[in-house]
Amino acid sequence: MLLTSSLASPLVNNSAAQSVVAAVELSCTAPYPSGSVEIEVHPGATLTGYADCTVSNPSLHTEKIAIEVTADGLATAAPGSIYLASGDESDFQVAIRADSQMAVQSRSLTITASVQETSGLPPPNLAESSVNMMANILQHAGLNLEMTNPVAMIETGTIESLQYKIYNQGNGLDQFILSTNGDVLDGVSAFSLPFTGIEVEPNGPPELFRITVNTPTDGSDWPLNADGVHTLAVDVEVIVKSQFSCEYTNECMTMSLTQKVIFFQNQTLEELTEANELSSSTDQQMLIYGGTGATLLILLFIFIAMKKRQS
Repeated sequence: MLLTSSLASPLVNNSAAQSVVAAVELSCTAPYPSGSVEIEVHPGATLTGYADCTVSNPSLHTEKIAIEVTADGLATAAPGSIYLASGDESDFQVAIRADSQMAVQSRSLTITASVQETSGLPPPNLAESSVNMMANILQHAGLNLEMTNPVAMIETGTIESLQYKIYNQGNGLDQFILSTNGDVLDGVSAFSLPFTGIEVEPNGPPELFRITVNTPTDGSDWPLNADGVHTLAVDVEVIVKSQFSCEYTNECMTMSLTQKVIFFQNQTLEELTEANELSSSTDQQMLIYGGTGATLLILLFIFIAMKKRQS
């Protein structure tokens, strides 16, 4: 009996020791395809992402469990504490909020559950469980296009360029695709781009690009305007697309504007050319008239000389 009693005592002590041990378990998932908390920050977005968590109490006592969330500078919202009976569990949600138009980036997210009390008393041991996740600020597109000269006057026979500005109003680096639908003049495309794409930093100064204009060499057949100048008006559509939005979103963000170009024929040069042609024609006629007069004068001298000899 003494031997049996001595063997039973450690078992009773061991069971008592296990009953006061604090314990907690935490699991969290993000309801997004990437597995991370995704936050939209485009104008009009909710600016909030979520994680769904479950906390459980595997101990033998009622526990008060504190919930702490750190998101690398982002604002968070979650229950401060949860009471759980032995063997119970509870679901809760963690919200992470970003600023509007925040730059595209990833931030670390840590959710920790720690036991503060067991049956109303401080826990005899440190008991906590943590989950590490990522919060991703998603990229969005935005653009603005500006022309520096809405109406361009270009003289025939010259090569000019039209300048434009692109603003990246999104929150990440974007490539913008450029194109035009300019008219063909004299069988040649009058408007051409030196490149078809340009990379622009977000929320910074605009990037400049130019369209080269190859003017016709002659406009003498064009209509005359009120000032008596030969002119031809052409509308050119300049189109810009956000490559990011076209490839990664359901909306291909596009912006276009209409550039008016008026070609004109230099009248002074035209008049000088006509004057030179007229002057050349006049000189030739004078030369002909002068040569004819000299010939008649010589014939008259010869006739008078022959008369004198005969007399």
